[in-house]
Amino acid sequence: MATRGLFLVVIWLLVSCSGWVQKRPRPPSPMLRQDDGYACEDASQCCSGRCNKQHGTCGCIADRESCLVDSDCCGGLCGAWGLCGCAPGGFCLRQVDCCEGLYCDYDNRCERPGRGCRPLGEPCATAADCCNSLACEGGSCTVPCMPAGELCYDAADCCDGRSCGLRTDGEQYVCA
Repeated sequence: MATRGLFLVVIWLLVSCSGWVQKRPRPPSPMLRQDDGYACEDASQCCSGRCNKQHGTCGCIADRESCLVDSDCCGGLCGAWGLCGCAPGGFCLRQVDCCEGLYCDYDNRCERPGRGCRPLGEPCATAADCCNSLACEGGSCTVPCMPAGELCYDAADCCDGRSCGLRTDGEQYVCA
């Protein structure tokens, strides 16, 4: 008898996450995993493994909630700091980590362009035209390549064909 009950629970879990059950909001159940759009209190209740706590529904993760990859987030950005959304004045590894109007400077901070200087990607004649240690290469402000031991996003950030890999402490990516 207990085996039959367990079998029915397993079947219900399979059916509830397959889309065969008509979607309608309902209170979360600790036993059931919900499709996107259903009510949830935490990620364990969702088939996708994502609970948008701001809206209380399964699906993408809202800004300022923890994430692992860009596709976890409703806005499509999981920042270098592990939260969805841009970082006003925060840590950055790439330009997209910063909110609109800010740029990722050489010190890995989202900054406003100084008076008269040009942010990343803007046209320039010399490095003096560019903000906070950006280089002027090919007529536009760019991030200079990083030497060994400096933070990086991918190998293109590193000088002399170096690779970008996880440090031995497993916390940050650096040029090696």
